[in-house]
Amino acid sequence: MIDSERFFVLYLALLLGPLSGLWIACLWRDRKLRAALPRKLSGLFHCKKCRSFYESDEPAEKLACPICGGQNERLTI
Repeated sequence: MIDSERFFVLYLALLLGPLSGLWIACLWRDRKLRAALPRKLSGLFHCKKCRSFYESDEPAEKLACPICGGQNERLTI
């Protein structure tokens, strides 16, 4: 029969093993996706209100969204 201490260690291993594998896989995927993004996103904005992306050549740090009019900051990586 398995004592409670070994049962607890086995339970943690079976629970945390797949979770840590999933965490590592997500980190690897995010690193791969960031490497594929262009490095210069100086004119790209993302509206938090309507979730749209838009570009502008203006040097302003905050710009109004052309769709909903919400003020947004530049997108940074």
